[in-house]
Amino acid sequence: MEKIEDFLNVLRQSSGTSWMAEEIEDTFSQGISMKAQEADTDSSFFKLVPPDQLPAPEKKKRQKYETSRPFTPDEKVGVILKSIEVAFLDVPKIRHSALENLLKFDATIESIKFVPSDNDEIYQEVLHEIKATSINGDLTESQFAYDGFKRMLENGDDDTERS
Repeated sequence: MEKIEDFLNVLRQSSGTSWMAEEIEDTFSQGISMKAQEADTDSSFFKLVPPDQLPAPEKKKRQKYETSRPFTPDEKVGVILKSIEVAFLDVPKIRHSALENLLKFDATIESIKFVPSDNDEIYQEVLHEIKATSINGDLTESQFAYDGFKRMLENGDDDTERS
């Protein structure tokens, strides 16, 4: 568990990945949604009130509701891995595909600029820009970074543990 927090701290410290740490922490705080009926069979909920000690009307009433449980350390690692996969593989592929599709309509497109929608000024602040000349390099760089991260996880250190 300590290594998960350490990893999130590393993400938080970088301006390029701090948003990812916030999203991951938000996901962790929401827990895993499940039907209350499923919670009755989940041993992590037995510390509240064991299901066999609930009166029948209360048990029936609880089965109608949704509840959530905290993520296990392994599930947290899965959330982190999926987040990194999306950020370093899926998003760059979507950016690349979007630019390729736009270039089919107009081969002179040099970039896509994202600006705030509520700003009517002529000189709008550019929040993000995708340049046609660098999109292939960006895709390769993202794939390389992700592959390196995966290799690091697969090889691991002797002291690497999930909890």
